[in-house]
Amino acid sequence: MATVHAAIWLPSTFYSAVAATLVEMFDLVNTIRGEPAISFEFVARQPDATTTPGISFQTRREPSRRMDVLILLAMPGMQIPELVASLEKEARHAASIIARAQREDAIIAGHCGAGYFLAGAGLLDGKRATISWWLKTDARRRFPKVRWDASRVLVQEGRIYTCGGGFSGLELGRALLRDLGFAEEERLVRKLLVLPPSRQVQTPYEFPCRTCRRGNLFATGSKRWRKNNCAGWISLFSAGSSASLRGRLPVGSPTNCTRHPDAGFRTSASTRRNRCWKAPGSELSKSAIRSAIRMRRLSAGCSCVRSGCHPANTGVRISNPKNCRRGE
Repeated sequence: MATVHAAIWLPSTFYSAVAATLVEMFDLVNTIRGEPAISFEFVARQPDATTTPGISFQTRREPSRRMDVLILLAMPGMQIPELVASLEKEARHAASIIARAQREDAIIAGHCGAGYFLAGAGLLDGKRATISWWLKTDARRRFPKVRWDASRVLVQEGRIYTCGGGFSGLELGRALLRDLGFAEEERLVRKLLVLPPSRQVQTPYEFPCRTCRRGNLFATGSKRWRKNNCAGWISLFSAGSSASLRGRLPVGSPTNCTRHPDAGFRTSASTRRNRCWKAPGSELSKSAIRSAIRMRRLSAGCSCVRSGCHPANTGVRISNPKNCRRGE
């Protein structure tokens, strides 16, 4: 089997742990096989790419040989306007190596926010792709031709891979090893490095990010919402993304709530209208209720949210948003 050559492109700043873990996984494959199977190198504009904590990587300005795999890392960050501006700037620098990888028919993978680079180059038009969850709104607006599915950790479309979230690099590295013909080695790498089970969705990792974007549905007025409407923190991480991805609501009286065999307290229609909307010491405003319902419908199609029940349980997934049937 011919040696597979992987080039890892580094932007101005990046997650050093992701870059290091990828090459550790590749190098471990070589150790397991007892022969060079995967060669790798770092490529960047700067001679020594350095992360914010000061960890540096020796790099080349151009790949030293034909690429079989190109992995593009992106810079970390949660301040959306500043991060997007940095991504647009780095996209111009990444364009040449992306074009070269296309000419060499290499597998191309975009990690975290690097989906911007691939979308900007037109590689994702008409294709499914994912990106870090905090960038999904802006990505959909800027690149409407891409079929974004930011709920997924990893999406593969032919020879193009995209993954969302900082340590989605683990899922990317494992998928690449399997698809390159190193399935048995990938199994052993997982065991030797004690890697966590495969993660399929980003949704459980989402949180109300007050620093991400002004005007964000989660961020705008979140402090005022908690102060005026809730006795405790309201978290709508999974507002309807999946019936199995649960949100958190403040503890209150489960009066008129029925017990579902596998999902905890569920609410009847009358309870939802009359009692379960009440948080301890106050009542949720109509606008808060509408916002919660809207978020769930947008993500899951149709759902209703209930409060006043145990915080480990969730709302009711229903087929008709006008009716909340007991125990459904």
